Amino acid sequence: MVSVSGMKLDNQKIEPFICYVAGKSGGHIIPALTHAQNEKRKNKALKVLFFSTNSALDRSLLDAHKDITVYKPLELGNIPRKNIFAWPKFMMQLMMVVWQSFSLLKKHKPAKVVSMGGYISVPVCLAARVLGIPIEVYELNVVPGVAVKLVSKWAQVTHLCFAQTKHFLPASAPWKLAAYPLRYTDEDRCEVWQARKKLGIPGEHTKVILVLGGSQGSRFINELMQNYVLKTKHYADYYIIHQTGAADVESVRAFYVRHGITALVFAYRPDIHLCYAAADIVVARAGAGTLFELLFFHKPSLIIPLETATTDHQKDNALSMQSENPELFVVFLQADVEKSPRDFFDCLG
Repeated sequence: MVSVSGMKLDNQKIEPFICYVAGKSGGHIIPALTHAQNEKRKNKALKVLFFSTNSALDRSLLDAHKDITVYKPLELGNIPRKNIFAWPKFMMQLMMVVWQSFSLLKKHKPAKVVSMGGYISVPVCLAARVLGIPIEVYELNVVPGVAVKLVSKWAQVTHLCFAQTKHFLPASAPWKLAAYPLRYTDEDRCEVWQARKKLGIPGEHTKVILVLGGSQGSRFINELMQNYVLKTKHYADYYIIHQTGAADVESVRAFYVRHGITALVFAYRPDIHLCYAAADIVVARAGAGTLFELLFFHKPSLIIPLETATTDHQKDNALSMQSENPELFVVFLQADVEKSPRDFFDCLG
């Protein structure tokens, strides 16, 4: 017999499997991959079935992890919302995804299905419920999305990273507090000077600013930093580490070169932990993963939550983190920074 997170499987009948479902965001997929890797360290024989969407972002993140034994991209477009003409196609795709999920879950018989959020989790967890496979949900943000609220009704437990989240769940949903699935350990921490040496940051720079736009970058933050450079008098002494997102790498890099600023500009780096360690201050969005990583590395941070017409969950994340750790986090609303960036620039130095 082999134990997988408290569940027993018979090696002679089935292989030890866990299924994960997450999609459309690095903020969902990366924690799921981290959780899967942690489970595989406990049981090297464990195999992982991973459901996600067929988007370019999802494929790139999952293709980079060879320890995922079975990766199944699912064709499911965005929810049409008010576009009534797109609903028939979406419903056909949804039914196909439920059937595909049912078939693969029945074949592999995972010990459980772990959902990290995103609407792709609904059809997968529905198939798991029909098959009687236990479901666990992780809600990584303060305010749960519609998918988590629905799936939490079917789950054996919903793991919450913020205590306030319990107030947003259905009354019948069982929950417990859990640590955010961080991709870093104590071994990834190092002294500031060590990180700067490894990154090749010259010793004459008095201040290192780390700018994080998230997995797809932030054009607003990219442009804000350029405005900051044009207005500050001290930027020659600064070194800027800037994650721009793939679309703006070349233009931001050229801007820094044009203004004589020493900077490390990239869309993605596998050694981002060195960037955290090297920084004196961080400018970032408020994805849950970013906030918990900043807390882990104990970095003073200026947070500008992403707010859109359809979601403002980052604002809730940021304000919650600031209330618990006021010595580290200062939150600026994007609308306020757009009207008057002076306070932001003053905090940045």
